[in-house]
Amino acid sequence: MYEIRWDNDTGGVLLADTRETGVGSEIRPVFFEELDLLGFNRHWNYPRVEEPLLWAIGGRKYYYRGELVAEAEGGGLFSRPELKIHRPGLALDPVKVEAMVAKNGPLLQGLVQRSLRFIYQTCTRQRKRVDIVAVAFSGGKDSLVTLDLVQRVLEPDQFAVVFGDTGMEVRDTYLAVEAARERWPHLTFRTARSVKDARTSWREMGPPAVFTAGAAPCTNRCPPCCSCASWPARRRRRS
Repeated sequence: MYEIRWDNDTGGVLLADTRETGVGSEIRPVFFEELDLLGFNRHWNYPRVEEPLLWAIGGRKYYYRGELVAEAEGGGLFSRPELKIHRPGLALDPVKVEAMVAKNGPLLQGLVQRSLRFIYQTCTRQRKRVDIVAVAFSGGKDSLVTLDLVQRVLEPDQFAVVFGDTGMEVRDTYLAVEAARERWPHLTFRTARSVKDARTSWREMGPPAVFTAGAAPCTNRCPPCCSCASWPARRRRRS
C-alpha cells in the first residue's frame, strides 16, 4: 500500500503514498546486536543503545540515512559472512524513534481509523453467525497491534484473547503475554495448549521446519504437513 522514504532528520523512514518515489522493498530496523554478531564493530563506531542504528533492505543490504553503506553475503552458524563495507570508519547515530513516529502520525492515524472501521463492520456483519469473537494472540508485534485495535472497537465482554502455547515458545514470548495481561487487565485472556508436549509432537510429526520442508505426502494423499501414523516411519526410512 505504501512506500518508504528516507528521513535524514531523524535517521528513520517516512511512509509515502505509492504514487511518490520511494523504497518499495521490505525494510527492517537494524540494532547493535546484529552489527556485533556480523562483525561490523571492526569497521564502524556505534553506541550500544535500544534504538535502531540503520536499516536493512532485501535481506542484508544496510542503509544509513538513505545511503547504501554495507552488504553482507554468505556466512553460517560457524562462519562469518563476507562484509562489503562501502563507508569504512562510519560513526552511526541512533534513529530518533519518537520523532520518526511523530512525523508519520497523520498517516498512521488514517490507517488506524480505516482498520477500526473494518473491524467494526466485519463484527457487525458476522455477529449473528458466530458464538464468540476470539483474537489470536502470539505475543508478537502483529498480534499486539491487532489486539490493540480490536479492544478499541469491542467491549471487553464481546471477545476473548487466546494465546496458543505450543510448548516451543521462548522466554520473551511469555514475558510479552504477561505484559499484555498487565496492560489490558479488563480483558479475558485464555491459553490454548495441546494435550501433547512439544517433544511428543516432534517424535510423531517432526519439528515444524521439518514437516514443511522435508516431508512427502502419505499414501492417503495427505498434504506435505501430514501427521498421520505412517509419516514418522517413512521419514525414518528415508534418513
